[in-house]
Amino acid sequence: MSGDLSTKTNRVVGIQFTEQSLVPIVIVKAAGEQAAQIIADAKQSNSKPVVTSSGLTAQLYRIPMDHAVTPDLFPMMAALLAHVIQVDNNLQDKFRNP
Repeated sequence: MSGDLSTKTNRVVGIQFTEQSLVPIVIVKAAGEQAAQIIADAKQSNSKPVVTSSGLTAQLYRIPMDHAVTPDLFPMMAALLAHVIQVDNNLQDKFRNP
């Protein structure tokens, strides 16, 4: 899962993308204290990448839960996924070569 937090509106949107799915799916949406708790949990676990982008959050927040990301957001999602993969690869390298 990948998260996105807007610090001005304190919202979070979680997406899931698997090899079996054709597009990312919105799996978590929250605002206020619940959003802050989701982000804190994700950062503490280090298992879920967190990306901050208020513009992307605003657009993803409009998508209903359990629905696919709309095609107009595919370019931003591709950039997000590339970033998450890069971070994941860097972390794996760090643990292999301390």
